Amino acid sequence: MNETGLEQYFVRRVADIIAAKGKTMIGWDEIVDAGVSPDKAVVMWWRHDRRYQLLKALESGYRVIMTPRRPMYGDFVQYSTHNVGRYWDGYNPIEDVFSFPRSIEHLFKGYESQIMGMQYSLWTERVADVKRLDFMVFPRLIALAEAAWTPAGRKDYSRFMRRLPFFLHWLDTKDIYYFDPFAPERRPEPTAPEKEDVLQNG
Repeated sequence: MNETGLEQYFVRRVADIIAAKGKTMIGWDEIVDAGVSPDKAVVMWWRHDRRYQLLKALESGYRVIMTPRRPMYGDFVQYSTHNVGRYWDGYNPIEDVFSFPRSIEHLFKGYESQIMGMQYSLWTERVADVKRLDFMVFPRLIALAEAAWTPAGRKDYSRFMRRLPFFLHWLDTKDIYYFDPFAPERRPEPTAPEKEDVLQNG
């Protein structure tokens, strides 16, 4: 058995243990290839460059939570002048978060009942404090709420941006250090740990 086979065996065993306790496992989209029963697991689709893995999960009967690196990873850079964060043939501006999942809707047509929702993921290797955490989360998390809960026919980015200042004002009252897409220079990018980012582009 090679390393991949060992990993898949381990995943299946864990899924069986969890199912035996009446619970459901949630796993990254690699578990689709491990042969875990869709009755025992929910798939987190995270590899945005492997759209076929999303389709494979849906065709196999899995329920899916969508959290693709682009645009749903908060540790990715969110503005062109920012220096700290990850890239993958681009970055994750608020516009892309808001418009998701428009670019992939054709992939889950007919499988809508299996889509459980979306998740905004933030890995904190380059987040040293709450100030930077808030900066990487807001206002992209607000855009995610719009993306997840607003019917496609009612989504309007221009209208969203007209309403956003009201929420930013509320963040001000809570002393939250957010990124301001209307005046990027007003709130400089917070510093991050002084260490090499080995995952800069992946």
